[in-house]
Amino acid sequence: MNKPFFLIVSLFFPFVDFLYILQLEEYDFRQFFKWIRNKWWKRNFQKVGQVIWTKKLIILFAIAVILYLVSIIISFKILNFWYLKIIGLILVTIFIPLHVILAASIFLPVDIFIKRQIINKARQKLGGLSKCIIITIAGSHGKSTTRFFLFQILQNKYNVHTPDGNINTFFGLAQDILKNLNEETEVYVVEFGESRRGDFKKFFKLISRQTIAVLTAVGSQHLSLFGSQDAIDQEFLFFLNLTKAERILVNDDNEGVRRVAKMCNRGVEKYSNEDVFSFLSQESLPDSLKIEHIRQNAGAAVKIAKILNIETKTIKEQLYKLETFERRVKLTKVNDILIIDDSYNINPESARAALEYLSTFYDKRKILITGGIVEQGEYSLLKNLEYGIQISKIVDVAIVANNNFVNPVCQGIKKSEKKLQIIISKHPAETQQILQRILKANDVILIQNELPDLYWN
Repeated sequence: MNKPFFLIVSLFFPFVDFLYILQLEEYDFRQFFKWIRNKWWKRNFQKVGQVIWTKKLIILFAIAVILYLVSIIISFKILNFWYLKIIGLILVTIFIPLHVILAASIFLPVDIFIKRQIINKARQKLGGLSKCIIITIAGSHGKSTTRFFLFQILQNKYNVHTPDGNINTFFGLAQDILKNLNEETEVYVVEFGESRRGDFKKFFKLISRQTIAVLTAVGSQHLSLFGSQDAIDQEFLFFLNLTKAERILVNDDNEGVRRVAKMCNRGVEKYSNEDVFSFLSQESLPDSLKIEHIRQNAGAAVKIAKILNIETKTIKEQLYKLETFERRVKLTKVNDILIIDDSYNINPESARAALEYLSTFYDKRKILITGGIVEQGEYSLLKNLEYGIQISKIVDVAIVANNNFVNPVCQGIKKSEKKLQIIISKHPAETQQILQRILKANDVILIQNELPDLYWN
C-alpha cells in the first residue's frame, strides 16, 4: 500500500495502529488499556518498528473491522435522522480502540485453546527426550548472553540446540520444542523470560525436568509489572526452590542474586566473573570480556562447560572466539568510530555497567544514544534522574529520545557542572541525521536504547 495513503487512512481508521500497540503489549489487555487511556487520539504509531502480520493479528484485524461495520449498521438502523447517523458514525469511529480490544476478547478463548494444545504436545515431546540435557537460565538480565556463550562452547562436543533470537516465553519455547528438538538433540539451552508473578510456574509446567538451572541476576527489570522489588525477589526465589534441576548455579557477583540465594532452601553452587580467569589472564582478555557483567555471563558458561566435561583447552580456545549476542554490548568498528550496541533492553544495573565501560575510553569523545530507563513503576522519575546524573559524569554528547523519560534524564544530566552537549531527538530517523552531522574520527558511541513506539511522545 502507498505509504502516504496508508497514513491518511490510519488517521481516520486506526485499526492497524492500535493492533500494533496491542501486539507490542503482548496482548495484555490491562497494559493496552493503560496505554490508550493517555494516547486515545494519537495516530501513526509505527516509527521505531512495524506491525508483524501474524495469523493471529490478521484474524483480529478482520474481527475488529467486522465489529466496526456491524456497529455502523446498527447505529444507522436505530437512528432516524441523517445528522444523528453522521454523529453515530463519528462516535463509532472514535471508539475503534475498543473494537480492537473487543476483537481480541472474542478471539481469546480460541487463542487459549490453540496454545494449550501446542503446549501439551511440546510437554509430551520433551518428556520423551529423556537423554537430553536441559539447561534453564533465568535472571533480570544476562540470560541471552549466557545462553549464547554456552551454546558456542558446547557445540564443539554436543549436538546442542538453543532457540533462535530472543525466544524466551513459555509459548515461544513450546513452538521451538515442537519444531526443532529430536532424538539427536543432546543439550537444550533455554532462557525463561519472566515479566509477571507466576511466570515461572508456567515455565515449569512446560519444562518440568532440568539438568542445570542458572540464575544470572536479580534487579529491577519489570518493576512496574511486578509492583515491588520484593515481588521480583520472591519470583526468582520460586525459580530456585521449585526447579527440579540436579545442579543450581547462581551469580555470586550480583547483589540481588546473593540476596535471593540466602533465602533459598536448596543447595546452590556459585559462579562469578573470576571463573574466566581460570582460563585467561587479565592481560589476554578479548575486548568483550573486559566488561565485568559480560565476563559474569561467560563465568556461568565455563562453569557449565566444566560440569559437562568440555576440555580445558577447548574452553580456553572458545573464550577467545566468543561473540556477544545481538544488541548486548556488541562492539563494531566503522572506519575510526567504535560503536557499542547495548540497545536490546535497559535497566539501572545494565545501564550503569555499560556507562562504566564507556568511561574506560579515556582518549575518545564519548557519545550516548538513549531513551531512558523503562519499567520502574513509581520509581521511574527517580531512576531516570539518577541515570541522567551518571551520564553527566562520563558522556560528552548525549542524544536523548523525546519520549516519556526525556525530562528526568535531562534534569539529571544538567545537575553536573561538566560541560555536556544534550541533543533531543524527536524521531528515530532524526537520531541518524544527528549522528551524521556531529560524528568525528575516533568517537565512541554507546547505543543504550531508543525504546519501542510504546514510549515515544
